[in-house]
Amino acid sequence: MAKYIRLFQDCLGLNNAVSPTKGKFNTDTGAGELSVAVNVNILDDGTVERRNGITATAETDNVESIWTGSNGTFIVKNNCICKLNNDFTSTPIVAVTSHEVSYCDVQDATYFCNGTEQGIIKGTTVIPWTFDMATQYAGPSTVKTFSSPPVAKHIDLYNGRMYLAVDSLLFFSEPFGYSMYDYARGYFWFENTITGVKSITDGIYVYTTNAVYFLNGANPEEMQLIKVSDYPLLPGTLVRVTSDEINVQISTYSELHNNVVIWTAQNGIYIASNNGYIKNITAGRLWLPPVTSGCAVYYNRRYIVFLNK
Repeated sequence: MAKYIRLFQDCLGLNNAVSPTKGKFNTDTGAGELSVAVNVNILDDGTVERRNGITATAETDNVESIWTGSNGTFIVKNNCICKLNNDFTSTPIVAVTSHEVSYCDVQDATYFCNGTEQGIIKGTTVIPWTFDMATQYAGPSTVKTFSSPPVAKHIDLYNGRMYLAVDSLLFFSEPFGYSMYDYARGYFWFENTITGVKSITDGIYVYTTNAVYFLNGANPEEMQLIKVSDYPLLPGTLVRVTSDEINVQISTYSELHNNVVIWTAQNGIYIASNNGYIKNITAGRLWLPPVTSGCAVYYNRRYIVFLNK
């Protein structure tokens, strides 16, 4: 008598790293892996559902560097940083020559830079991001020489200091002096160009063209540099989310505190938490074609990434 085999019923996820004939399949439960998954969502319970269609808004434009923070949503359109309105129209704020913009919120202000220009957005007004020792410094006598911030490509805020990536240097500001920089002492040097910076609870993840590092510690004087991956970030795929939106155990010894970061590398999708703990959550399951960059968002408890060949 032929053995009863349950046909495909539940999905164990996508696995295109092995031959379709070698994917996992349980003949008793009907749970198996997919070799291809086009325009579908795989839910936590193994259900496969079609993705919703796409409806164009009244305002449809080619935009870049989309970013949402506590002061609203900003986009780059028609060579300008614009503030996105609720009806999907946009208000031009400042002209830029480079469209790859990095943003960071500090209370009611949004700092931005793109490797060529920088500034501070308040409402829909841009003010210079500069420092004047004679009029802005009110501390004790010091031998330090403070300067305006260097024009960076990537920025982030951590523990009361602004961190700015310029080529292979990661500059940091004076405590709560986001426009004050000591070029002689206030930086970390990396062997390769920095491609991204993201802080979490107890340190900063720094991404370069050949590796990923974690600066562990509260202040620059006590930070320890830890190399956590030999697989570099695919530029544009880095996001930070709150830990209550994530249900992944990264390490037996790690806990999720406040924020985690997610990114894509050539060998898979990574998630990282405190203490420099990272995990390739698609290890052995996801094969990517050669790509150079991408764009990622975290929406409705899903990490969505688009890749450029």
